[in-house]
Amino acid sequence: MLKGMTGFAKAEGRIKGGILSIEIKSFNHRFFEVVTRLPPELSLYEEEIKRRLKEKVRRGALNVLFIYSPQRGALKKRVLWDEGLVKQYHRLAKMITQRLGLKDALTVNNLLTLPGVLIYEEKSVDLSGEWKACRKILEQAIVKLLKAKESEGKSLLKDISRNLHFMEDSLRKIAQRTERRAREFREKFQKKFEALTQEEIPEEKLVEETGFFLRNTDISEEIVRAKNHLRDMKSLLKKGEEVGRKLDFIAQEIFREVNTMGAKANDYFISREVVLLKSFIEKIREQGQNLE
Repeated sequence: MLKGMTGFAKAEGRIKGGILSIEIKSFNHRFFEVVTRLPPELSLYEEEIKRRLKEKVRRGALNVLFIYSPQRGALKKRVLWDEGLVKQYHRLAKMITQRLGLKDALTVNNLLTLPGVLIYEEKSVDLSGEWKACRKILEQAIVKLLKAKESEGKSLLKDISRNLHFMEDSLRKIAQRTERRAREFREKFQKKFEALTQEEIPEEKLVEETGFFLRNTDISEEIVRAKNHLRDMKSLLKKGEEVGRKLDFIAQEIFREVNTMGAKANDYFISREVVLLKSFIEKIREQGQNLE
């Protein structure tokens, strides 16, 4: 099944007195790239995360975010005091009062407000032993991401198929016009010749001029090759594998054929269809860049 390159997924689960939330965002990128933001104790599993994503995603940039939210009481908190610093404050305060003859003594309340006296400690939850549970949540997020990418792939396939239909229609019109042009040229040349010379044009002269015209303006080979490329493109889309780069390559090949048609045809009707074909090709290339 075709997959787009943009998507978002989020999965959550309970771990060690808290909630672990894993978010994965996928963006367009020519190659495969993963950026992770993990709790420090899970950083040793970064390569395993990338390896697992590589197994499921062919192309695109992925941002993976692990967010752990501990429940109230899960974090161990405590308040300590710097005994050595307090003694220094006390000695200094006693020295000042003696030298200046002050009566106000330093109280405990005063000491507690001084810089560095109180030390607050908060021990975070260690998730290093919870990787099995974390991996389960990661797998849930990956499944959701793939569903989002497949949904985008269906939408892109629908748009690409519509543009392919328009292109086939334009090529059919160009082929029909090409068949009529030889007859029209023959009739116009015969009328001009006879109007100028007041004589009937020899059949061999008419055949020669018509042949010369066709040799310089014939685009039948370009039409055949363009149709073959369209069939290749439709076949590629049916396979549902990694198609983004291949689709872009085929689109470039079709563009070359269409460009040659416009240069050789020297016909208003065909030139108009060539402009339409180029716009459809450009749309397909843009859509293909959003596919894996």
